[in-house]
Amino acid sequence: MKISRNFEYEISINDALDKLYELLEMFNATDISHENDELSILFNCKSLTFKVSGDITLKESGFSVTVNLPIAAMAFKSKVERAIDKKFKV
Repeated sequence: MKISRNFEYEISINDALDKLYELLEMFNATDISHENDELSILFNCKSLTFKVSGDITLKESGFSVTVNLPIAAMAFKSKVERAIDKKFKV
């Protein structure tokens, strides 16, 4: 199950990475790994025994945050959406 959010303000890759780790801390994520370049961050982790992945992609007029949750975590979809909005909205 994919959760995607678009934001229309500019953010540096370092600020996006900081916000990502703050978001993952909210869900007590473990086994966190990420790869990034100057325009994107790919990440993987575990939260409540679920494997979670996603990305943050910088664009000309903003950026997008995508989180991939397993179907078994569907009950947490709205909580994840609210957390993304809280962490990344200005």
